[in-house]
Amino acid sequence: LGLIHLLSQKLMEGNLILVNDWDLPTHKTNDLEKLLLKFPAVVGGGKKGKKVRALLVDAARPKRGNENPQEEGFLGGLPVHLIVASGNLPEVKVQHAECASVWDMLRYRRVIMSVSAVTSLEERLKGVVY
Repeated sequence: LGLIHLLSQKLMEGNLILVNDWDLPTHKTNDLEKLLLKFPAVVGGGKKGKKVRALLVDAARPKRGNENPQEEGFLGGLPVHLIVASGNLPEVKVQHAECASVWDMLRYRRVIMSVSAVTSLEERLKGVVY
């Protein structure tokens, strides 16, 4: 119930951003940072200039014809390129939708979710009365 209300509040504040997917072409941190800097809500001030701070949420989605979410290119249900690219961004956390919690969403002002993560959360929260 708390997760539903928090996501609703973040959406009203403009701090919830949806993307189609997190399929990055490379594992380079610079590429992920450039992508995140395109979202004005993700940029925060810092002593060294622009600083990216956000919670990235995704869910495993098998490619067509393959029903195994732990296929090549995924680790723990998350794209490997996303995990590796975010490793050098200390203010960015990558999380699977199954592990999404109110605590993490409160810690990070901005939340960027893939469409598959939203679908996964809908399944997880199905039947919750609010």
